[in-house]
Amino acid sequence: MRRCMVLVGNRAFQNILQPTLTKGDQQVQPFSPHNIHEVVASRIGQNHNYGVYDVENRLSSLSPVSGGQEEYVYGPDNKRVSKIRPDGTEVIYFYGVGGQKLGEYQVQMSATRVYVVALNANLYFGGKLIRLQGQVAAMDRLGSVRALNGAATPRYYPYGMEYTTTAQDKEKFGTYYRDSTTGLDYADQRYYASTQGRFLTADPYRASATSPSYPANPQSWNRYAYVQGDPVNFNDGSGLFRCTVGAGEGQQTTNCEIVQVPGRIPPHTKEEWDDLHPVAAKKIKLQNVSKSGPNEDAILETLQDVLANLDDECAKYLGGRDVVTGRINALMDTRGSPLIAHGTISPTSISAFTGGRQEQFEGNALAEAEAAVGSFAILVNDSGAFFSSNYLTDNGRLQGNTTAARDFVLLHELGHSLGAPGFQDDYANSKAGRDNDNLINSNCNKTFNH
Repeated sequence: MRRCMVLVGNRAFQNILQPTLTKGDQQVQPFSPHNIHEVVASRIGQNHNYGVYDVENRLSSLSPVSGGQEEYVYGPDNKRVSKIRPDGTEVIYFYGVGGQKLGEYQVQMSATRVYVVALNANLYFGGKLIRLQGQVAAMDRLGSVRALNGAATPRYYPYGMEYTTTAQDKEKFGTYYRDSTTGLDYADQRYYASTQGRFLTADPYRASATSPSYPANPQSWNRYAYVQGDPVNFNDGSGLFRCTVGAGEGQQTTNCEIVQVPGRIPPHTKEEWDDLHPVAAKKIKLQNVSKSGPNEDAILETLQDVLANLDDECAKYLGGRDVVTGRINALMDTRGSPLIAHGTISPTSISAFTGGRQEQFEGNALAEAEAAVGSFAILVNDSGAFFSSNYLTDNGRLQGNTTAARDFVLLHELGHSLGAPGFQDDYANSKAGRDNDNLINSNCNKTFNH
């Protein structure tokens, strides 16, 4: 049987309230595989002894020192959808299209029926939490809840531990949800222990020269660390990559580092595909290309939205308002048919593409698609960031399947179509793709963030 040693703990202090430096404070514990689970004995958090992880390296259960076991269930997007407490009660979580938790529910049974009872609800405006479990919430720049109904509540040490513990089972530090049974923070894609200042599992990044783990930044080598040791200027809302935050009141995430998570959240645009495949393998597959249906309607509506909200700076950058208007009108209807199509693109990391050369596609995929539906200038991926919230776009700044993300995807393609200043051919060139995204973000931010 294979046995390994696991280092648990991040801070080099025995007590965060009275931080006496103690060399070698990490707790070393053995673990061994058991069936399809890995049981890790450790001293993480405040209220539990050990955790069980499933084959996806997700925490499936924890055993508190008070007894019993708390179990967790996850959805296809790796979000926690259910928690079964040690007393046997089950809490079900419901999320909105933007990924925010909207409500908590409990399944109850009587002699004649099974029904669901609403426990709590959250309300968001512009992606920010404004009402938490029935109370008006105020958040700081890191996304931590600092006041409820106008009264100051939690106060945190830099890594999220509270000065004085307040009511749990709600959002607290850095957008995270703090569980009462374990004292751990549910960080969307991982779990975070504020008492240790680190995540329970390793960051599932894919290392490369431009990823958050590279030799020029030694802090990035620690895959358990929270925001690479700088919790004042960064947060990590997904548990996957750190984001810089702006100054002043209110959460202001301005830029996030992209992390590829194999099998979970794919890269956000075709530019990241360049980092994943060798040159010989870069062939695009097309299936089910169409110019009709609800997805086609959604794309055409988004073009209209871009046109209706086109600000002067963005119009000037793309070549002038008349030029942009003419191009969008041509895309929407040329000789009775749109020059916009949609279909299944593989790899699914491609949000959309403009034009394209036959040699970039597998076999005769491009010619066969055009023969089936007619010519198209832009093709949008039915499975990419335009339609799926499992993807990010704008260099990780925007969640997929939102109005802003849809506008951004088409503005990026318009940049190609209109030859916007500084725009580069980003096929098989990830750096060029990120640069193009930044150009759209800098010049058209008001258009897609309306």
